[in-house]
Amino acid sequence: MSALREALTGFCAACLGLGALLLLAPSGRLEKSLRYLFALLLLCLLASPLRAAVRLPSVSFSAGAQTGEQQSALCALAAAQAEYLARAVLAEAGVYPEKITVKTDISPQGDIGISSIAVTGGDVETIRRLLQEALAVNEVEVFDE
Repeated sequence: MSALREALTGFCAACLGLGALLLLAPSGRLEKSLRYLFALLLLCLLASPLRAAVRLPSVSFSAGAQTGEQQSALCALAAAQAEYLARAVLAEAGVYPEKITVKTDISPQGDIGISSIAVTGGDVETIRRLLQEALAVNEVEVFDE
């Protein structure tokens, strides 16, 4: 019974608040739009106690355990994306290295992380600083030609 009382109290408060906002709104085309919006809001408020009363079954999706082939494909995809991001970060700073190699690994929880980045060509300190800031990678190797 108290749940019904709380729902009705909330609904009445919302009606009063929306009514006050509607009185403050300018007349014309905006008023029609606001009336439509407020009507949708009131319908949502009416439906919220029903949603609490009716329990829908819980559905969850899980990718499950991946095979070794799937994990290596995901690692390769993550490495390619990290390489693309590294090139974009460096290009934004005006640095264009010849080659970027990203090594990834998978944690026991299944998370893919960047273990190291190797870059060939360019200013060593600038590249190291930019990539450590952008990708949060501690191990950045820069090889001078």
